[in-house]
Amino acid sequence: MMRFWKEFAQGDIWVKGSCLVMGLGCLKRGQIVKGLAYLAAEILFFLFFFGFGSKYLSHFLTLGENAQLRIWNEEMQIYQRVPGDNSMLILLFSVLTIAVTLLFLCLWVMNLKTASRLYQLEKTYPVPPGRWGNAAE
Repeated sequence: MMRFWKEFAQGDIWVKGSCLVMGLGCLKRGQIVKGLAYLAAEILFFLFFFGFGSKYLSHFLTLGENAQLRIWNEEMQIYQRVPGDNSMLILLFSVLTIAVTLLFLCLWVMNLKTASRLYQLEKTYPVPPGRWGNAAE
């Protein structure tokens, strides 16, 4: 594992850019499909996390703060039930969010390893001029 981080630290800007934008190293070195797959996975994770998961994860420690209430309705002259937080759904979706986040972290490390490995291969076996990923050099 230490060798990986050492190789990552010695990588070029495309390898280091893969930390923030997944697939950048793959896209630079001609692996378009893999790079776009990593990028799509990152976009989908952030949409899932900020659109759905963070709401439930923020209530994970308490499993909801609002209890079910009975409120007297003067107009109808009855008690009406006001539902509270559903702790079972909060628990279920929080655990799902944690599991998806752990899978994303594994995918993120795979992305960094791929970018670093491609950089090492390009350094060891230079690409002939005129190839798409190497045309500007």
